[in-house]
Amino acid sequence: LVHPGAQLRLSFILTKNHTEIRELISKSAISLYSVELDLENFKAFKGVSFRELDVKRSQVAQKKPFVLAADISRFFYTIYTHSIAWAVLGKENVKGAILSASSKKRKKHWTDELDQALQACQSRETFGIPVGPDTSRVIAEILLCGVHSEAAFLSASKASAGFRLVDDFFLGFDDEEQCKSALIALRNALAIFNLQLNDDKTSIRPSKKVFTDRWRYELLRAPLKSGDQKTEALQMRRIAELAYYHADKIGNAFPVKWLATRMLHTNFNKRNFPLALRILTRFGRDFPVCINLVATYIINHKIQCLRRSQNIEIIKSWIKSVFGAHSQNSNDFEVSWALVVCGALKIEISKADFGDYKNSMSSVAFALLGLLNEKKLLRDPLSKFEWRGQVKNSGLDSHHWLMFYESVLRKWTNDPAMVAAVKSHSLFGDLLKKKISFLDDSVFGDVQINLSRRRLRRMPPKEVAFASSDDADAVEFDESDSFGLGSI
Repeated sequence: LVHPGAQLRLSFILTKNHTEIRELISKSAISLYSVELDLENFKAFKGVSFRELDVKRSQVAQKKPFVLAADISRFFYTIYTHSIAWAVLGKENVKGAILSASSKKRKKHWTDELDQALQACQSRETFGIPVGPDTSRVIAEILLCGVHSEAAFLSASKASAGFRLVDDFFLGFDDEEQCKSALIALRNALAIFNLQLNDDKTSIRPSKKVFTDRWRYELLRAPLKSGDQKTEALQMRRIAELAYYHADKIGNAFPVKWLATRMLHTNFNKRNFPLALRILTRFGRDFPVCINLVATYIINHKIQCLRRSQNIEIIKSWIKSVFGAHSQNSNDFEVSWALVVCGALKIEISKADFGDYKNSMSSVAFALLGLLNEKKLLRDPLSKFEWRGQVKNSGLDSHHWLMFYESVLRKWTNDPAMVAAVKSHSLFGDLLKKKISFLDDSVFGDVQINLSRRRLRRMPPKEVAFASSDDADAVEFDESDSFGLGSI
């Protein structure tokens, strides 16, 4: 999690300079990032939408006979924070000012503030920016505006029909030679900013080889819901096998994730609920990218899960497999979702179940353990999970800020040094006085999760009593949703 102080500073810088940033991003002819105001969602920029991505790719292929598809390797993790200024002011201009005798007199630019704020988000690291916040999308666009403006690539992209969505390029040209020239120009432009392409996801191909993957048509055509319970069970097993087959053939989890999303929005025959649960928990075990979908399904069908001991045993077995596979490897995404399920279904866990997590780089799992302890769902004392040593040694301004602060606020620790550190901190001291918490344990109560919108809806007692797998607030499954350019 990004440190709140650093994120506030970063947000203020972007807000203060939003007019110049909007003009800068608008110069790119191929970016799909929208700088329109999105006041309905309280956002300064509308940003990107992954919907209709397949349609846009098809349109490029219709216009041009050859296509260059390229992806920047580990983009957000490899961004060099100093290069933000290069993109806006020019690398040679910035380097020249630094090397000149008058560099100390150089007027500070907002990109210098942005550089410092980004480093604060990453424990003073100059490589990588936070993954997730909208601010990072804005910063990515600023940087890639510099790539777009490099003369050779600018010239090549003007001759193309195509687009860039975040770090994915999809450009159409009249012949293969133009594609090759554009690829060389793109590699050279990226190198200026210490970025490089992912060769496994970069290719030049004739447009006749650009089409939607077969697996999506086959899975969409395969029936999943039936009025007859036995027929429906057979269909569920067949489509699950089909998803596994295609995942193996193409070498990634897209088919399984697509099916898991579809199942999340399907109201099955109540007698087939245990089967749906077994299929989804298997997905979550074999393909960790599905874990949030599995957890959401369990929480949104909490009443059904609790009605039969068979269902609880399926879930407990899945949670045990998640902890066994991921807790010792510091896989925070997987571990955290499993802990949320434990809290939602009031499943007790022990240190033996959880495994060795003391070398974790994240406070999220520790904070969830603290919440589970409050709910009396830990068989062992919270101290047995060996969190305090590394949290205390890291300090309030480290990646462990969440657990450090919450442990004092919620009195999970009475360590005098930790209490004093929070009280004397310029930000957290004020938050502590106002008893502000970053944690919301309502997910452990009666709620429905809308994963696509990242929303939690509390359910009144009457709704809970009549809860079914059909959620009135759910988003309809859209078969046109794309999983990105990697699905080509």
